[in-house]
Amino acid sequence: MKINDFNGDNLSEILVSSPWGLGVIGLSSNSLTSQALTPNGSRLGGWLLNTANNEFGHTGDFDGDGRAEILATSGWGLGVLKLSGAAIASPVMAPNGTRLGGWLINTANDSFGPVTSMATARQRSLARTRPASACSSSSAAVCNP
Repeated sequence: MKINDFNGDNLSEILVSSPWGLGVIGLSSNSLTSQALTPNGSRLGGWLLNTANNEFGHTGDFDGDGRAEILATSGWGLGVLKLSGAAIASPVMAPNGTRLGGWLINTANDSFGPVTSMATARQRSLARTRPASACSSSSAAVCNP
């Protein structure tokens, strides 16, 4: 369960995952209501939702739009999920083996967090670390042993 402002209304919503799928729940008129419900097997853009092997990590406003996004990782790679109307979408994703600058994505070795303000007061960035054993001399600049 993750809590953040996923719809930009300046109130917190709750991200809930279960064996059924993923949902965002918010408070409306003193009642909890569903903002979005997505069953496993659904495609969120290109991301295949499977709560059995997807990990939903840190949340934060990564793109500066005033709404929190969710970092999702799996054995496939990583994605950023966000509430888009009454649906959950994945505007950004990258498979393991993709190079982002000098960083080679490998979710089997990489760990992510915490989310902190590195750009502006509203935009958040992730710290990423990798065990020293996974670092090579050519990638040492992006490794945090």
